[in-house]
Amino acid sequence: METVLDDTTDGVEGQEIPGRWVVLGMIAFAVLVTGSMYVYWNLHTAPFRPLQEALAAEYKGSHPLVQGGQVKMHKGTPRILRIVLRVEFDPNDEGEQKTVDKMVDRIIQLAGEYHDLTQYDTVEIHLAWIRPEKKTLEREITRDVSENQQGQGS
Repeated sequence: METVLDDTTDGVEGQEIPGRWVVLGMIAFAVLVTGSMYVYWNLHTAPFRPLQEALAAEYKGSHPLVQGGQVKMHKGTPRILRIVLRVEFDPNDEGEQKTVDKMVDRIIQLAGEYHDLTQYDTVEIHLAWIRPEKKTLEREITRDVSENQQGQGS
């Protein structure tokens, strides 16, 4: 039998890799990537997990997310503690202003119990009312940490 070489082989016959090894390699790669993502996410969220759990206990169904730090690429940017909570009311409604103020004060109080707020310049609280099949209504409340340390705020 005669071997026919076409222009895709550049005149060289290659060795084939058995399909079994290709599949095993793909599975190993998937396990490695998934494991790496799991480890990264755990290391990234671990410092904030106790505060997240406290917020979840305080506000049932709020699905809190807490992140902190600063943008690494831009030195000198503010250090932010960002807290995102789901709420069951319109956070922009003026009739809910007392509820929002009380909630923000409690969130900052809990944040102070679980973190040294002096490590941050700003505390950002995002309240989101997720309505089925409608636009999500959001409100961002920003508090300067120095204001919070003096017992003031907006």
